[in-house]
Amino acid sequence: MKAIVCGVVLGATCLMGCDTFSPKDHYQVMIDPAFSPSYQQDIVEAAGMWQTALGPKIDITVYVGKCTDTDHQVCVVPNDATPNQVSDGNWQIGFTHPTLGGGAWIQLWINSYPMVVQEGAATSLDQAMRHNAAHELGHAFCGPYHLGPGHLMYYLYDKDQTDYLTPGDIAHFWSVR
Repeated sequence: MKAIVCGVVLGATCLMGCDTFSPKDHYQVMIDPAFSPSYQQDIVEAAGMWQTALGPKIDITVYVGKCTDTDHQVCVVPNDATPNQVSDGNWQIGFTHPTLGGGAWIQLWINSYPMVVQEGAATSLDQAMRHNAAHELGHAFCGPYHLGPGHLMYYLYDKDQTDYLTPGDIAHFWSVR
């Protein structure tokens, strides 16, 4: 099983990066309190991974609280609906799109994580959450897909994916930003 961690989809093309979001020097990430405490921690760790990788050039502050689709910040919300199966047979487990206020709205399909673990793409529910959150946060921070498998920002999540940002992810991020 492979899961698509794709966001804005038009046909077979996933539009992400600076074509969709405006780059900023500071991001406020708001985590919806409906996430369990362990999932909240996974999202904090995912944001911390980006902060460590991007260093002092970009500042990321994380809060827990409710936000709306009109916020200017990055809103991370759970989606407990049945995961979407797309036309190629893969499953969509995450989604990022612009908010009306100019920020980013991230939905994470938490019901997909048991399936991701069962199929061997992740070893735990927390690993699936951290990977999915880190990937979608990358898009919210204006990061594009990486074109090669084995990178966190590759559009498919399977057993060959990494759970950390690779030097290739970081170089690709800065090359298009």
